[in-house]
Amino acid sequence: TRGKKIKMMDLRVLDSTKMADEGSIDDVIAAIKYAEKNGARICNLSLSTESNDINLYNAIKDSKMLFITSAGNNTSPLRINIDKKKLFPASYDLPNLISVTNIGFDGVLFIGSNIGPNSVKMAAPGTVIYSTLSNSGYGYSTGSSFAAPYVTGVGAVLDQYIDHPTPKN
Repeated sequence: TRGKKIKMMDLRVLDSTKMADEGSIDDVIAAIKYAEKNGARICNLSLSTESNDINLYNAIKDSKMLFITSAGNNTSPLRINIDKKKLFPASYDLPNLISVTNIGFDGVLFIGSNIGPNSVKMAAPGTVIYSTLSNSGYGYSTGSSFAAPYVTGVGAVLDQYIDHPTPKN
C-alpha cells in the first residue's frame, strides 16, 4: 500500500566491545532468519569477512529478502577488486544481493573504496558521513558501510510500490 510508513528493525550482530566490532557469522545468520520471520523484506549488511561461509551464503540465497551489502574498504591507496580477492557477503553472486561501494560528495569513487565489475552493483555517498560511533557518541566516518544504508533506504521507499501478498498465519 502506497504511503505506508517504513519500519526499521535494528538487530545488533557485532560486538562493539571487541576490536573492530567483531562478531560471528552464526549471529549474522540468526539475525537474518529472525528479521525475515518478523516481516522484514530488505536487509542491510554493512559488514564483511574474508571467510566464505556456506551457511551465510545459503541463508541469503534461501531468503526472500533483498540484501544490500557494503563492498568493503581498503586502508591503502590501492583498491581491492572483490571479484578477485573475495569479501563476503559482497562477493556472492546472488540475484537478491546488491553490493555498494563508497563515493564522495562529488560523485567520485573514494580512494579506499573496493571495486568489482561483477560484484559491486552501485555506489552511494559514504565519505565523511555524520553517524553514531561505537563509543555511543557521534562523529564523522567514511566507508562503504555508510554508503550501503543509503541504497537500503531507497529500496525501502521503492518497496512501498510493490504489492506484497498478505502473510498467512
